[in-house]
Amino acid sequence: MGQLKEVLNSFNGDAFSEEREQVETLFELGAARAALMELELNQHLNALLANDGDNQSIPVSSIIGAYSHVHAMTYYTDPNHIVATFRNALAKAVTVGRFRAIDSISALLAESLKSALQDPNTHTEGKALYVVLADGQSLVRLDIKMWCADVPSHTLHKAAEKIVVVSAVKSTIDVTRLTLNTFLHVYQRQLRAGSVGGSDLMREIEDIAALFRALKRIHEA
Repeated sequence: MGQLKEVLNSFNGDAFSEEREQVETLFELGAARAALMELELNQHLNALLANDGDNQSIPVSSIIGAYSHVHAMTYYTDPNHIVATFRNALAKAVTVGRFRAIDSISALLAESLKSALQDPNTHTEGKALYVVLADGQSLVRLDIKMWCADVPSHTLHKAAEKIVVVSAVKSTIDVTRLTLNTFLHVYQRQLRAGSVGGSDLMREIEDIAALFRALKRIHEA
């Protein structure tokens, strides 16, 4: 994945002025799509907040942030670079996160993006999912939406064959309406998706369970 400045560097010089304009237009399109996806995610979460029922798998208590990234991809984009891009983005959204969980979720999101790129619905409606993790001494939910579009100009394909937009809205998890078992079911599934297993998996589960219980005690006091 390359961001705007990196893609523009692929078309240095006066001879590529038209291509540079096309690249900037593509990223402007991506930024507009990102704003729309953040709005859609916020509307979805606000609907959850307005619903007092117990039918939410991971209920939220408040929305606390939004993050978006616009990237260009080619057929030859290194999958490991995609994982690293997600890892860097998660590190900005979850500033005191557990590195094993972030690594695991980054791999999970990279696989989700791979499948999303092959799904025609991603070009129109986008692909939505959410993940749960710890941010310092709090538990948060990241609702994520991915969207992509083919780049029509073949002259840009050496640096950008697809434009990809990933938006996320961060909210705090309402532990008063959630059981530990339900939370751990989602959390350990994410870890396993990133190949965390054995004693590492058990340590991660024990640590996150201890945090969950501590938050529960605080809210019930």
